[in-house]
Amino acid sequence: MGVDCALIVFSGCELSFCNRGIESAFTSANSTNLSVATADSIFGDALPTSSVDSPRLERVIELSKLVPSSYRMPDRKAMNGTYFPEPYATRARKRDARVLEFATVSCFVCLISFIYLLL
Repeated sequence: MGVDCALIVFSGCELSFCNRGIESAFTSANSTNLSVATADSIFGDALPTSSVDSPRLERVIELSKLVPSSYRMPDRKAMNGTYFPEPYATRARKRDARVLEFATVSCFVCLISFIYLLL
């Protein structure tokens, strides 16, 4: 009995498989494509690489498995109006206040440490 084998060239990667691995080869290729698209999005939008560890991104990926292929992401106007009715400037001020509060506490701790070293 002969073994039917195939070779697929997908996104520059060669995947060879026999009958038993057809589905896993396509799954692997799709996983690679998703990883490349994620990296392209992170680097292309100048986001920190730590973004990929975000539970928010993980939730987006999990939820994307549940929607039909016809789903389209909302545009920026819908993002700022429908899904986040609070204006961006207000959210940014709140975020900046938290950062400033953290920086103030950190500065105080550094100052105390410096004084301790001088003694």
